[in-house]
Parts: sequence; structure tokens; C-alpha cells
Amino acid sequence: MINQPSNHPTSTDDHDRIAELLRLAGPGPEVPANSSQRVRLAVREEWLDTLRARTRRANMNRGLWALAAAAVLAIVIGVGARSKVPSPPVAPPVEVATVNTVIGSAHLESGGQDRGNASSAVRTMDTIRVGDILETDADGLAALQLASGQSLRINRSTRFWFESPSVIRLERGTLFFDSGFFDSQADGADASDIQILTDLGVVYEIGTQFEVMHQDGDLRVRVREGAIDLERGKQRHRAEMGAQLLIEDGETLSRLEVPIYGPEWNWILALSPKFELEGSSLAEFLQWVSRETGRTMQMSARADEARSTSVILHGSIDELPPDEALEAVLPTCDLRHAVSGGTVLIDLDS
Repeated sequence: MINQPSNHPTSTDDHDRIAELLRLAGPGPEVPANSSQRVRLAVREEWLDTLRARTRRANMNRGLWALAAAAVLAIVIGVGARSKVPSPPVAPPVEVATVNTVIGSAHLESGGQDRGNASSAVRTMDTIRVGDILETDADGLAALQLASGQSLRINRSTRFWFESPSVIRLERGTLFFDSGFFDSQADGADASDIQILTDLGVVYEIGTQFEVMHQDGDLRVRVREGAIDLERGKQRHRAEMGAQLLIEDGETLSRLEVPIYGPEWNWILALSPKFELEGSSLAEFLQWVSRETGRTMQMSARADEARSTSVILHGSIDELPPDEALEAVLPTCDLRHAVSGGTVLIDLDS
């Protein structure tokens, strides 16, 4: 084999030849100072331009990444918003009663969501809603007509509220409930069975008139008409007309027969629902007086014959309680009366 000479010198030969050429050329002319400065400035400016270009590219990349992240976030939020179950609308507070009568001082702590828990004086025709707290002062009495037409009367120093249209929480004081005062024209509503809750037991009405007093660790229930059940723990106790159930000191339960008329019931008379005298019959008027006072109206034979149910009454007794209304109306019918225990005896005035 014939070896061909290489066209490229070795590295060592290149270095030697370059060194020889530099020696033969001798030192070059000295570079002026101002030229050297211009070169350095030119190189520095080129270096700065390079840095600026790199910075612009980095900022652009960061901006693009930020836009991309914002777009992804918007998509996630949009998907989340579409998948979120909408909150149900807030139901308006339920109206349960209207104030018919106020005597003395009473206050209402509004518990409805649109009423801000404000406290205000109770006035006739005020609306009572679920959660509203009604409190009477030491001189205060009030009467409510429930949405179903039933009657609730509040004695002095009483505090209570409706937990629902048919459940009343009695914190302290005395309530009188009359399920018989149902008005068939009251918004077409049906009367509902009322429950009165206390710390010592629950009272269930069974078509009746009854009073519940809860004070100083005692609970007393008195029935004027119909019946009630008192639930205490796992036990239920039935009380009917003329019966009283009493829990003393939160422990002992006793039963007693009590009259359904007399001074202890007088506080409810000032709160009786108004009777429309004009155009009513004598019999209707006497029935109203009997129901409100707890006394039986008994007419003599000759009075009953002379003053039948066809007698129509005229005028107004809006400002009179039932017992005083009786004294005012009977003389206009040439009748007189006398009270004997739980009976009102009525006879001709001659």
C-alpha cells in the first residue's frame, strides 16, 4: 500500500509556523486610546442589547403563561358554577295570628327573617309570625285570633312564642285557649290541634276551652270545656271539664275538681271576642255570655214563651265584657236576671 501525504499539517506544525510569522512581522502599531474605548463601548452596547432581547422574550413567555393559567382558572370556575346546586329560596315568615285586643303594655320581639329581631309595642291588628316572641308586662293583657279562627288570650307577665302554627312554647305566665271560637269564614282554614310546650310537660287540646299557667316551677292546667291531655315524660294524663292538673315544684302531680266560673276566670272576660249585637237573636247573645262566663243561662217558662229565639237585638256592646253586657241587654227585652252559683236565672221583668 502506498501512503498518501496528508493535506493538513499537524497541530504542532501549525503553531510553529504561526509563531514564526509573528516574529518576522514584528510589533504592530500601537492602538490609539480613543479607538480602544470605542471598541469597548461597542462591545458593551452589543452585550446590553442581547440582555434586553432575552428579558423581552422571558417577559413575553411569563405573560403567555399567566394568560393560559387565567383561562384554565376561568374554565374551572365556570364548570364549578354550572355544577353547583342553587340554594333554595328563603321561605317568608309564616303568619299565625292577629292581635285582636291589647290592654296595658305588651311587647313583640320580631323573629321573622325580614324584621331584624326588633322589639316594639304590641298594637291591635298586628300580625304574629312563627318565631315572634310576645310578652305582656305586669299590667298587660292581650288576645289573639289564630289564622284558623281559634282564640288565644294572654294574661299579665306572660312570655311565649309560636314554634309552628300549631305549637306554642310557653316560657312563663298564663294562656287561655278556646278552640270553639272557630269562624268558618276565617280564610277557609281548618282548625288545627294546638300543643302548648312547657319545661314541665306538653298540653294537647282536644276540642276545648282551657287555661295553662306556668310559673316558678309549677304547671297548672284547668279545663272549662271539652278535654286536654297532659304529657309528662312517658305518661299522659287526661283532664275534662271542671278538672285541674297541677305539677308543683316540678315533681308532684295532683288532680282537683274546680269551678269553671268565678273570680279566677275573670281575667279572660276583658279579652272576650267581640259579639255583634246588631241583628242577633236573644238566644245567640245568651249563648255567647254563657260560653264566656262559664255559667249556664236558665230562662223561666214564661220568659222563654214570651221571649223566643225570634227576638232580634239592636245596638252595640263592643266596650262591655260579657257579664256587664248581660246587665245592659236584658232590660231592653223586659227581662231581669239573678246569679246563683254557676247558673244565671232569667225571668220576665214584671
